[in-house]
Amino acid sequence: MYAFFTIFIGGGLGAVSRHYLSVYLMRMTAINAPWAILLINLLGCLGIGFFSAYLSRLTHAQLWQWFLLTGFLGGFTTYSTFTLNLIQLGEIHLASAFLNLFLHLGGGILCCFVGFWLARAV
Repeated sequence: MYAFFTIFIGGGLGAVSRHYLSVYLMRMTAINAPWAILLINLLGCLGIGFFSAYLSRLTHAQLWQWFLLTGFLGGFTTYSTFTLNLIQLGEIHLASAFLNLFLHLGGGILCCFVGFWLARAV
């Protein structure tokens, strides 16, 4: 039961954080939704890499893993919004859609790796 509530609260906070950060990014910069979601997903990949490596060293980290990795970062990052934005961007400008796809996949893997590296360096 602890897992359910921990993941539930983390996921809700992550989803709300994603929404408000994307709105903030679109208002404060010249980027539109696909690029805001890209930045959020890359930040989430960095976070999941860092916290999964960092928390793996702790003996009693199960609640934090549920809250941060499955809950918060699961709600913060979004595959469904990414795919919808990718299709919408492709209808407007196909080359930008492919660039966005490449940056999501390549950048996500790179950010996750950097997160692991940073956690091991701490």
